[in-house]
Amino acid sequence: MPTFSWFFGHLLFLKSNVDRYPKDAVFNHVALGIAQTTERQTYYLDLWPFTIPALVVGDPHAADQIMRLTSIPKPQNVFDAFLQMSGGPNLVTMPEMPWKRWRAIFNPGFSSGYMLEQVPKLVDQVHIFCEKLRQQARSGEMFQLEEATFRLTIDVIGLITL
Repeated sequence: MPTFSWFFGHLLFLKSNVDRYPKDAVFNHVALGIAQTTERQTYYLDLWPFTIPALVVGDPHAADQIMRLTSIPKPQNVFDAFLQMSGGPNLVTMPEMPWKRWRAIFNPGFSSGYMLEQVPKLVDQVHIFCEKLRQQARSGEMFQLEEATFRLTIDVIGLITL
């Protein structure tokens, strides 16, 4: 567990790590940095009084064990975040039993044969994406890569599923 204060929890520890990154950095970079400096891939963060404690799992083996051996309900903030994007229940937020039913329905769309058929469409979309990145690079202006990759993701999903 990172350095803990009975009064501040891990807030001081977290702040010292967050300060090493740009203000708009995604928390995943901070979590990875913490894992590298503490040499722990899995650690506990207590950010009381702002949010509930969190177990940060960066080790694939540990994540696999947690997901396979337990059915831990997702915290409400995960539901809230995905509700904004999906507008309702989805495969990320569903409990285990409904998830299994819906995953079985979607399985044919994830078969290796079907995915291989989609490679030319995927390559076309990535080619367009790369050209847009080249145009941005030539302009010399800073831009948000997140928006461009989000649009690529939506384009690919829409093309393949529709």
